[in-house]
Order: sequence, then structure tokens, then C-alpha cells
Amino acid sequence: MMILRPFAPQSAVGVRIAFLLHDAAPWIAALGCALASLWTARRWASSGALGRSARSLVIVASGAAIWAGQVNIFERMFAPLPDPAFVRPHEATFVAPKAYVMTVQRDSDAVAFPIDQIAYHHVVNTVVAGLPIVATY
Repeated sequence: MMILRPFAPQSAVGVRIAFLLHDAAPWIAALGCALASLWTARRWASSGALGRSARSLVIVASGAAIWAGQVNIFERMFAPLPDPAFVRPHEATFVAPKAYVMTVQRDSDAVAFPIDQIAYHHVVNTVVAGLPIVATY
């Protein structure tokens, strides 16, 4: 997240590092889990139930870190529309009457995208007058 920031310039080296870290994340987290478990086992060895609880907490937290290392947060932040569809203007009841829209016109064909929706999803793949386009905001 600190290397590939969504609203900042990115470099080829930064992208390469981010993907390497993403691929290595489960192994790094598993190693951390093992080391933390050993550390808590030695530190709390004479504590009985308290030591077992601390070790369990460390293992659960490390497991959560392993899972989080494999989750693409940008996919979760900017979820694509599951079934995008176009409707006629009089059927677009989900668009406020004075809402801002982004339009694309080619020849006699035109489409409009509500800004509040495209700002969330960021990209639309569609066809206008037989020409495939990508609209983004």
C-alpha cells in the first residue's frame, strides 16, 4: 500500500517491488508467525495458561496477517459492477434529475455515465456506435 499508492505516480521499479513483496508475503508472514510463536513460548513458558493464551493470540494475529497479505485491497475498494447494463433515460430512476453525468458521443450513438457511480468504479468498458471504448474518471 505504501509502494503502490492509488493516487500517486508509480514507477516500474516500485511496481516490481510491490509484486515481489506481494508474492513473498505469505512466506514472510509464516516466518514471522513461527518466530513470534517461539518468542512468546520462551517468554511466557512459566506462565501456564497466560503463556498459552499469548501464544495463541500471536498465532491468530499472524494468520490474519498471512490472509491480509493475499487480499487485493484495491479490488475490494473499487469493486467492479457485477452486471453493468444500459437503460433508457426515462428508466434511469437511480440517477437524480440534476445529477452530473459524463457522456460519450460517436456519430448518432451516445451514452451517459453518472459521475457518482463512475467515480466509485473508475472505469467502464463499453461500445459506442460499434467502437469499443474505455471511459474512466
